[in-house]
Amino acid sequence: MEGWEKVFISNKEFAETIHGEMGCVTCHGGNGQAEDKEEAHQGIRREPIAAEACDQCHTDVHNDATSLHSTLRGYDTVIRDRSSEETWQIIKEEAFPNHCESCHTSCGQCHVSRPTSTGAGLAAGHEFKKIPPMNLTCTGCHGSRVDMEYKGKNEGIPGDLHWNQQGMPCFKCHTKDEMHYNLGFEENHRYDGPQMPGCQTAECHADITDDGSVEGHDKTHLSTMACETCHAAEYKHCYSCHVQKSDEGVPYFKIEPSVMGVKIGYNPIQSEERPWKWVVLRHVP
Repeated sequence: MEGWEKVFISNKEFAETIHGEMGCVTCHGGNGQAEDKEEAHQGIRREPIAAEACDQCHTDVHNDATSLHSTLRGYDTVIRDRSSEETWQIIKEEAFPNHCESCHTSCGQCHVSRPTSTGAGLAAGHEFKKIPPMNLTCTGCHGSRVDMEYKGKNEGIPGDLHWNQQGMPCFKCHTKDEMHYNLGFEENHRYDGPQMPGCQTAECHADITDDGSVEGHDKTHLSTMACETCHAAEYKHCYSCHVQKSDEGVPYFKIEPSVMGVKIGYNPIQSEERPWKWVVLRHVP
């Protein structure tokens, strides 16, 4: 998108919506009384702070800022456990702000615009979408792995049957409670708490019980193996990702070619909610 296209509000109807009537300053700050451009933009915020803007009306999503979708919590603990104190300081001060944090989401990056990591820009003239458009938001960040695997875009590998047979969008399984962190438990990494989405807890596969009425789905299998252990197709594994800065100070990264495959192994984080001995694993840098 051209620079002007990213911010141009082309739909006049927006001014008549609830958000349009609130005016720019209510969410973005700045000086609405100033006639000078520089003065008007003093204190302006590109990304409104949810606690100050959104939460005033949307009290049911006030936990969003502490969700994994926003914090990426879990990556920091894993990387720190594998780093020396000296290396960790560099990662925390350089790598995270320059690379990892570019994927952090705000309310607007799902409901108003394309994600910053894909170049940003209003998705539909500042119109607020209650249900984010999957192809502009979800797959903007989760495109190289999830989108290609789910939709069968990797050559010779079938897509997920939820997409092939039903055309199910992301939010059919990944609910607003998961995205907005209305879960009722503390979430420190992606494997905390019950599996989300859960094949049986979502009542989609309620007929799968451990009585063996469905072949291969007896108590032994269901208690020791996650569903994906048998039902997964090949998926992407990434290797040797290194983040750096150019001589001009521009952040960039290098990564080896990815490999497709299925890896079955011991469950590294067994819990009461995830008791299985066998799960599928993904190699990531």
